[in-house]
Amino acid sequence: MISSILDNKDMIIERIVKEKGIPREQIEEMIKKRIDEYGGLLTEAGAAFSIARELGVKLELPEIGEEWIDIGKLSEEMGFANIAGVVKAISPVREWEKEGRSGKLARILLADSTGEIWVILWNQDAELVENRKINLGDIIGIKNGNIRRALNGDLEISLGLRGRVIINPNVDKEFPEIQGSRKIGELKDGMDSVSVFGKVLQVFPVKEFTDGERKGKVASLIISDGDEIRVVLWGDNADLVSKINVGDIVKVENAYTKTNNDRLELHVGWKSRVLVNPEDSPDLSNINAKTETIKRKTINNLKSGELVEIRGTVVQVYPPTIITVCPECGEIVDEICPEHGQSRKTLILNLEIDDGTGVLRGVMFRKTAEDFLGVSEVSRESIDEKINDVLGEEMVFRGVVKENQIFDRLELHIREFEALDLTQEIEMIMGRGD
Repeated sequence: MISSILDNKDMIIERIVKEKGIPREQIEEMIKKRIDEYGGLLTEAGAAFSIARELGVKLELPEIGEEWIDIGKLSEEMGFANIAGVVKAISPVREWEKEGRSGKLARILLADSTGEIWVILWNQDAELVENRKINLGDIIGIKNGNIRRALNGDLEISLGLRGRVIINPNVDKEFPEIQGSRKIGELKDGMDSVSVFGKVLQVFPVKEFTDGERKGKVASLIISDGDEIRVVLWGDNADLVSKINVGDIVKVENAYTKTNNDRLELHVGWKSRVLVNPEDSPDLSNINAKTETIKRKTINNLKSGELVEIRGTVVQVYPPTIITVCPECGEIVDEICPEHGQSRKTLILNLEIDDGTGVLRGVMFRKTAEDFLGVSEVSRESIDEKINDVLGEEMVFRGVVKENQIFDRLELHIREFEALDLTQEIEMIMGRGD
């Protein structure tokens, strides 16, 4: 256990009262305000120390020993500790501002052979992440880290005023090997801690959404290293698309994969990071955009596996299947996601499309189905009201033709749809006649 004056709020307050003559009650209020300014991430003693230092009160602080504690042996009762670990994940640097004060913070996940723990870096230490002085796979030492309990109940370390970051410390310990970057073609559904490089082929703007009382934002990229994948950026990561251009090389770190509408996607959450044109980028100059050719076809000429566009009339909409999913990871859940503690209702929708040459079953999933029916909050009542609105509508549908082997029929897994634009249809017909 490491003990110091930082464990004793009352002692620090007494020093401030003695040297500066400030009433104790006023100091207590200053401590509460300082804790609030740091989002609750300072202890009372740590806040008192910060105020004392700001006021020029001298405190005699004993040196902490050089012992490196195994991460798996950390406990909240220790108060402060020295640890060393390999960088397993890095969160984006975030700026904070409150009541005239501002700064930066970043989180790094350190791991040794006994466990792993998130470390919060503030201001100048956070700039080590921002300036890419700390990278995945680096060995990092944390001196005098303040051990505390995070909101999710896990232990974390906040590197406060007395803490220090040491890059590549002289530590005689074994560290786990960190998985390097993968090729996009190696990715499969359900993988996590994934890092890839890719050349940006397309950038899609930020979209804001509301899920009950929860608001959020999402954006996406298409990247390629020879194989393509959509990268979905959630929360504050979505804002990064304003700084990314087609042709840039990005490195996506610590992301996870999931399948959405039959397509594998790479999702970037708060534990993930995206670097733009990093120094260690591979040569991807030979990668060009692979434009998928969408062909307008009639239903009687479809083949499995084709990416097609169909013009047809909605002649039947079946009662949709309502499912419960986690809005964070997208997994189907019974009630609440056990990992993220969230859930929302969404849809799987089947309909029949008639284009005069045949009738085709169309299938829509989740957000596409919600947008098609125009529902923002999924309920049986809201759905029933909307189904009649789309019956008889002539529309253009785009998607992949799939073979349903159970029912021995072709189906269109719809990715996009839009109302029929007669002017555009006329121009298309005239163009075919030239």
